[in-house]
Amino acid sequence: MKTFDIRDLYKEYLQRTGLDEIRMPAIQKQETRRAFYGGCGHMLILLLNKISEMGDVEGALAIDDLLNQVGKFWITEANAHN
Repeated sequence: MKTFDIRDLYKEYLQRTGLDEIRMPAIQKQETRRAFYGGCGHMLILLLNKISEMGDVEGALAIDDLLNQVGKFWITEANAHN
């Protein structure tokens, strides 16, 4: 079984978003970590309690839809700051 370390995933998130904790004010670092861990926790609960109850196809479609929604959010954010 492959295991994942949430700290490593957080570091990947920081790299993906171009954030560097060393340059962050303390409150930004704290709130970024809280938002990341909170979002991950909520998504894990969704996967465990809702999506796992769906069939394989329906579950895969639900995950795909969520990915698309997140992608649209980030595209909108990027466009708003250009």
